[in-house]
Amino acid sequence: MSYKDTTNQESISYQALVDENHALKDEIQNLRVHLKDAEERERSLTEAQEISHIGNWCRNIETGEVRWSDEVYRIFGFKPQEFGVTYDMFLSRVHPDEREYLVEVVKQALDKKFFDAEYRIIRPDGVERILHEDIKVICNNENIPIRLNGTVQDITERKKA
Repeated sequence: MSYKDTTNQESISYQALVDENHALKDEIQNLRVHLKDAEERERSLTEAQEISHIGNWCRNIETGEVRWSDEVYRIFGFKPQEFGVTYDMFLSRVHPDEREYLVEVVKQALDKKFFDAEYRIIRPDGVERILHEDIKVICNNENIPIRLNGTVQDITERKKA
């Protein structure tokens, strides 16, 4: 191989690296734009939940993991993301007269794939609130429930009116 051939290959290699560097910079810029858009959508959703007093949650039936949006924490009288939620912790906030009803409604929902319910909770400060909940059951390919997705809204003031 001659010196000219080696120099030409190095030049092509260098140019390929420069081109790849520009492509990566463009990709990073696109990711930054998408991240900024996602953050804005998240901020907008959070504001909408605060205004409407509607929160969303998800419960993985297989693992037991429960996630609440910040607004669900507020509805239940807690600081957002103050602790990790469990189904048992949730049930402990449901008014004692309505726990069995709610557990039964959830069992029935696993067959129906969707349900809604109204029930009372008792917040840590002792205040009773009335909630409306819509729940959708998510199934795997074998139609076995694996997750519950839901929204919860504090309807206390509407009920009082």
